[in-house]
Amino acid sequence: MEWSTAYCRYGTEPVLFDSPSRRDRARVHWRARSFLATTPITEVMELKPRRVVPLAGFGWGFDVHDDGRIAVSAVDALTDADWVEVLPVLRREYPAPFWTFASSSS
Repeated sequence: MEWSTAYCRYGTEPVLFDSPSRRDRARVHWRARSFLATTPITEVMELKPRRVVPLAGFGWGFDVHDDGRIAVSAVDALTDADWVEVLPVLRREYPAPFWTFASSSS
C-alpha cells in the first residue's frame, strides 16, 4: 500500500511558503488556492477514515502579460464554494477509505 497525505504541511505551527517561478516570460494567468484544514482527532482515535475539514482558505497568483510585465494578484479569502470546487481533485488524488473530505466547513 502506498501512503500519501492530503496535507502539504501539518503540526501545531504549520508553515506554507510558495514562490513559483518561470524561466520565460510567456503569457500566463496563474492562481493558487490554499486551505487550512483539520482532521478531527477523535475520529482518528476511533480508527475512522481521516476526514479533512476546511477551516479557512486564501488564494493568490500572478499574471504575465504579453509584454513580459508581471502583475501580482491580491490575496483573497476563499469560501466554501471554492472548497467545493476543488473537492473532485482531492477525492480523486486521495481516495476513500483512508481519506474523506467534508463538503464544507460546517
